[in-house]
Formats: sequence, structure tokens, C-alpha cells
Amino acid sequence: MEENTLVATTGRGHGSGPARRLRTEEKVPAVVYGQNATPTSITVDRLEFRRVLNAAGANAVITLDIEGDKRLTFVRDIQIHPIKDTVQHIDFLLVDAKQRVTVEVPIVLVGEAVELGREGGILEQLMNAITVDAPVVSIPRQYEVDVTEVTLDNSVRVSDIDLGEGVTTEVDLEAPIATGSISKATLSEDLDEGEIAEGEVAEGDEVADTESAED
Repeated sequence: MEENTLVATTGRGHGSGPARRLRTEEKVPAVVYGQNATPTSITVDRLEFRRVLNAAGANAVITLDIEGDKRLTFVRDIQIHPIKDTVQHIDFLLVDAKQRVTVEVPIVLVGEAVELGREGGILEQLMNAITVDAPVVSIPRQYEVDVTEVTLDNSVRVSDIDLGEGVTTEVDLEAPIATGSISKATLSEDLDEGEIAEGEVAEGDEVADTESAED
């Protein structure tokens, strides 16, 4: 497990006033709890937290260095300011290295469905994330799903994902992740061609009826 360490300090004041002062100093109020421990109010550096989170991913385990006491944690909740888009508060959950957690892992499509394009189809992603149960020390950051073989008759499904060692899911393995469908442009062209063909048939019938009448 790659260690992602974030330094934290204790002793912050409680209430909206101290919290606002912390935020003006580019600090974020937070709380750490779990494992039958007493919840502890802490403070972390806003930019350092962003750096660690960006490097590790939203589901990563973060080692909190609380004034020399290193504890494994999982980011349980992040409160974001609705206008400023800044982190307002963080909940850290204490975890054990042997513990399992249930999380949502993002699904990213890779590759190009060339054959689907030739068929006049478009690619549709039906599942953007998958819920898995994983060891806390090996939570997948994301799943990359290759869509190269997707056609109008062939989809990629949950069963096509390599979940990783020790990772399980209760999602239906036959559930489609990405599939191909007829584009509106192709459908419109098919309808136009069908109408033309029907017109030609009708015109042919009229000619035949005319010739029969003349005879």
C-alpha cells in the first residue's frame, strides 16, 4: 500500500468563529473518529489535503500524522462550500489495515469502438461507477474498461472488469457498462431509404395497373 501522509494538529477551537479564522489561514477543520476511539477535532492544511487527495484518489487510505501519532484513516465525508467550491470540513474514519469497506469506484471508458462507428452506432455508458467490497489497503482508484470490441450486438458488462485481488461486488455480473445503439442520424437515413423504397414499389404498382387497364 502506497502511504499518503497528511499532517494534522489538535487543539483547535469549536464553533463557527474559530472555523472561519482557520479557513482564512488556508486550514480546514476536521474530525477523526472510529475504532471505538473518542472523536478528536483536528486541523489540516487545505492545499496539502488537496495534494494528497488528488494523488491518492477519493477512495484512498490516508495516514494521518496527528502530532507524531500516525493513524490509518479513510475520508468518510467532505463538506464543500456551494459557491466558493472550497473544502469546509472533513470527516476522517479510523480504519484497520485488515478491515474491508464498501465503496463506489469510478468507471472510465478507454479505447475506440471503431466497428460500432462503421455500423452507424453511438457508444452509450450506462454505468459510471460500481459498488465494491474491498480490503481497505487495496481499494481500486478506478476501473478502466476497454470499449474497442463494442458493437450494436456486443456490449461490455460487469463480468468483463478485473475487480482486483480480494475485491468483490454484488452488482449483477451481466449488467451492461457500455453498449452501442443506433444514432438518430442513422435511424433517420434508414427511415428515408425505407420511404423511398415504398414509393418506388407504389409507383411500380401504379404502372402495372395502368398497363393492365390498357390491355
